[in-house]
Amino acid sequence: LDHTPLSARVEIEEQPPVPIDVMLYRGRAAIERCREIRDEVRRSSGPVDEQTLGELFDLLDLALTE
Repeated sequence: LDHTPLSARVEIEEQPPVPIDVMLYRGRAAIERCREIRDEVRRSSGPVDEQTLGELFDLLDLALTE
């Protein structure tokens, strides 16, 4: 592929930055993510790490926002 690309190069315009608020879970989506994490924790055999607990706590706060 270095010598014969599959397609012609296409220039992509630079996109503006996305506000972090757009990428956060909110409301019901935050609760659903908490449930996913809960299921992962139940399947794991070890203790819950600090990062996972931090994500759960953050998601609980975000669940209260719409």
